[in-house]
Amino acid sequence: MAGFFFMVRSAGWPEQVTAAALAVGGIGVSAYLTYVHASQALPSCAIGDCDVVNRSAYAQLMGLPTASWGLLQYVTLLCLIVWQALVRPAPKLTILGIFGLSLSGMLFSGYLTYVEVAVIHAICMWCMASAVLITLIFILSLRMIYFEFHPPSPPTRR
Repeated sequence: MAGFFFMVRSAGWPEQVTAAALAVGGIGVSAYLTYVHASQALPSCAIGDCDVVNRSAYAQLMGLPTASWGLLQYVTLLCLIVWQALVRPAPKLTILGIFGLSLSGMLFSGYLTYVEVAVIHAICMWCMASAVLITLIFILSLRMIYFEFHPPSPPTRR
């Protein structure tokens, strides 16, 4: 199964462009949730009960809205992804930063999803969208890190 995931290798730009687009989407979601939390407006929520989640005790971390931490994470990820795309050869620390930041974001989103379901008993569709976005960025980072450290061998002539 893992072989299928890494079977097709390109020059790396599809992963970078896709990850950057996902990070921009995450910036939009996090910025919206930060605005809703700061202005105490009712969130637009077609599925679930975003207002209950946004007003819970878990909506703040160290005195700041949890969404603002997500906003910082997505902006940092976008900067790292653009840096990796523009600087050749990209420092290996850049891809490791993308991997580490997306892993920590995915784990924290998993924790928050558990809190929504088990503690708050409400689901926020915006929070779920952010969890999906960071998970997809993490999956792309696995692909990027694999090919950063295992470059494809050039084709041989027969």
